[in-house]
Amino acid sequence: MKNPKKVIVVGAGAAGLYLACLLKEADYEVTVLEADGRVGGRIYSLLSEGQALELGAEFVHGSSHILYDFCVKNKIKLYPEGETFFVYQEKVQSLSDLEKQPLIADLVRDFLEFYQGHHLYKGEEISAFDFIKNTVLETHQEKEWEKVLPYYEAFAGMMGTSLRHLGMKAWAMASNRWSAGDENYRLALPYQDFLAHMVDFLEENLHLNKVVRHISYQEQTGAEVITEQGERFWADAVALTVPLSILKEKFITFNPILPERKAEAIEKIGFEGAGIKVVMQFKVPFWEAQMDALIGATVAQEYWVSSFQKPNCQPTLTAFVMGDKALNMSKLEDKEKLSLLLEELDTLFRKENQTPPSKHLEAYFVCDWAKKPYIKGAYSYPSPHSHFERHHLAAAVGERLFFAGEATHTGGHFATVFGALETAERAFEEINSFVKKSFRHL
Repeated sequence: MKNPKKVIVVGAGAAGLYLACLLKEADYEVTVLEADGRVGGRIYSLLSEGQALELGAEFVHGSSHILYDFCVKNKIKLYPEGETFFVYQEKVQSLSDLEKQPLIADLVRDFLEFYQGHHLYKGEEISAFDFIKNTVLETHQEKEWEKVLPYYEAFAGMMGTSLRHLGMKAWAMASNRWSAGDENYRLALPYQDFLAHMVDFLEENLHLNKVVRHISYQEQTGAEVITEQGERFWADAVALTVPLSILKEKFITFNPILPERKAEAIEKIGFEGAGIKVVMQFKVPFWEAQMDALIGATVAQEYWVSSFQKPNCQPTLTAFVMGDKALNMSKLEDKEKLSLLLEELDTLFRKENQTPPSKHLEAYFVCDWAKKPYIKGAYSYPSPHSHFERHHLAAAVGERLFFAGEATHTGGHFATVFGALETAERAFEEINSFVKKSFRHL
């Protein structure tokens, strides 16, 4: 390209970094502006005594996508997930244990049927909470429904919210578009290491602590980006890869304002200002060796054994708190959050004449994503009537303003790292198409 086109990428999460790399490889003049003092966005790895702790993204979901292929190509070991255990009557039990108990066995089978077949829903839009409750109460009593509600809420937590905020139709349509596969893996390396080669490649193109507050764009003249510090950057095009929450809160203003249809999509797609991970390291494991996840608890929808199968790792349990539970927990100090979780673990794993789990705690790390000023929550989810909105969120505005990031994924892979990468590829193709068209008019 004789006269390289200038593109500003706002945000240095997975989508922003990858898009910037694609543009630089194609000889664009790229500037990446990141509000935070670090890269990665919702990928956030910490090292504790040489062990990687994931305070953000932790899993590689499925095996048919760019991230899995990258791991295979670079011989990065992936650890498959293990067995899920359940809380029932304040005890930790395996699925086989529950299947032997008539009072709960049918209810658990109903839950597993929903988990595996929710994508088959063909009805009108209704909240997931109302649909599941109505379905369960067709064959069970109210008190029985309350026994299994925490399992369904754990599933909703995986989606980034609570049952009341999920739309059944939107959820089913999104799940039908999912094509990555059903397996789940953990990386042997820190998740953030996946970004290292991108950061090295971008070098001088990457600018941290640049808080973008305003974008002006004109079809004839290009685009101007203004930061909180008053710095001005000019480019032929701007690609926004910021979390949906930033757009929802109008943290960045636009001139002209965004099209009405895009603004409507921003409002309709779900993204809660909540999401907490508490990573706890213990001296010894107090859970079953085959347990990888635990659902149905009260304080946290789900616990993960983040050290599962990993050699030479300190026993590590992660509490995953989303939706309404996270909104309430976010009001507490970190020590109070930990206290509630440890109290719950002591109850669930109590054994006569044995030291309670809380006494084995060695270290803990809390990440309350609602309190990250440039992220403000976890990830997007299929809220009621949002099933066609992602196309409008992803659409370019003219030939100057482009959008990428997990929430803009139209194929069901939102809320994932590889989905964010796929949107970067789509945005790159859109920008490239604009450049080629502009050169034809020269």
